[in-house]
Amino acid sequence: MKIPQVPTVPLTYTATDVKRYDGELWRILKTAGPHALRWDQLRHWGPHGGMRFEPHPAGAPKVHPEAAVLYAASDFYTAFAEVFADGHTIDRDAQSPALVCWAPSRPLRLLDLTIRSITRIFGAAAIQMVEDRPGTHAWARALYQQHDDDIDGIYSRSSVDNGYVVTLFPRSKRIPSFPAAPEEHQLLNSAAADIYVDEAAERLGYAVA
Repeated sequence: MKIPQVPTVPLTYTATDVKRYDGELWRILKTAGPHALRWDQLRHWGPHGGMRFEPHPAGAPKVHPEAAVLYAASDFYTAFAEVFADGHTIDRDAQSPALVCWAPSRPLRLLDLTIRSITRIFGAAAIQMVEDRPGTHAWARALYQQHDDDIDGIYSRSSVDNGYVVTLFPRSKRIPSFPAAPEEHQLLNSAAADIYVDEAAERLGYAVA
């Protein structure tokens, strides 16, 4: 069944499509450079052509005051897999990347795309089946615009290592879900990050630079 690149009807979901997530979240972010972010900051610049679920308005990327996104994973292996998928090399220095781990201070309400039902293929679950980035951007944008009052983001499988990815939208900040401080916050070029870098590189088959 062909999935339209742009939603043609309002996105719908049921209570069983929503996952209440309160587990660990892992993120690798740039702490230097033009797009440096704080550990709990969503990215307002977008849409980013290389990312999957961008809620920003279509067009050339720029800063949008309302729309924003944050990509995290349920384990650090998937965080490394996603961020360093291009080239399969973990760069510990460029733009001072940091590995962060935290647990949400309240359960997140996430549209669960891991339990897709073919009977609801043109509902919100269809997002997972759209292949190209403009298409996933359009579906994510529709989800954000239509359900920002109820949904914190998306729970999906990584296209790199099949781990779990959590994509957060502005509701996750507007209705506070971030703790005062993370459980882990290590620059990748620090000795404290060695164990994470080494284990991720071995498991994923990535090189380390």
